[in-house]
Parts: sequence; structure tokens; C-alpha cells
Amino acid sequence: MRLLDTESSAALARTRSIGPDEVLGEPSPFGPGVQKPTARPPLLGPASYRHDGHAGSLALADPRFCVGMAFTTNVSPPVGGASAAALTLVAAARHCLNASGRSTTD
Repeated sequence: MRLLDTESSAALARTRSIGPDEVLGEPSPFGPGVQKPTARPPLLGPASYRHDGHAGSLALADPRFCVGMAFTTNVSPPVGGASAAALTLVAAARHCLNASGRSTTD
């Protein structure tokens, strides 16, 4: 089921600002209410957008691939941003897309 129309999804994918992320302690790009890819995490590519949550949770979407995914946990370690487990899940999805011939670096 598609939750956002193409125009709304494209708007979320556009970077609107870059500034300090007080949780991660580094500059971060933002779309309207969402976080954009950085070196950590690169997500599924430049069109991806995300939002990190409590205890390392992560929700993300990438309109180029029509992919949306989320990771959540009931464990509450002191994590700033997406947890290592969430980033491992994203890396596996990126690997699968690249292996299928759909480049995540374009």
C-alpha cells in the first residue's frame, strides 16, 4: 500500500537544510521533518530519507526503489542515532539492491 503520493515522497527526499545534529554530534542534512543520508548511515542512496528513534530504532524510505523499512527494539541501550543492528539491516538491503543490478550510489 502506498502511503504518500509521488510528489510528497519527492519533497521528503530533497535536502532542505544542513546543520548540527545535537544527538549525533555532527552536521546532518535534513528534508522537511526527516533526516537525509550521511556517511553514517548512507541508507539506500542519496534519495533515501529516515528518522532515528529511541534506543537505536530507525525508519526509512527510498522513493527510487519503492522501499520502506523500519527497525525497532524493546532494548534501551544508550544509543545516539540508529543502532548497529538497524544499520546492519540497512546494509543488507543495500547489498540486495546492488546485487540485483539496482545501483544505490546513483
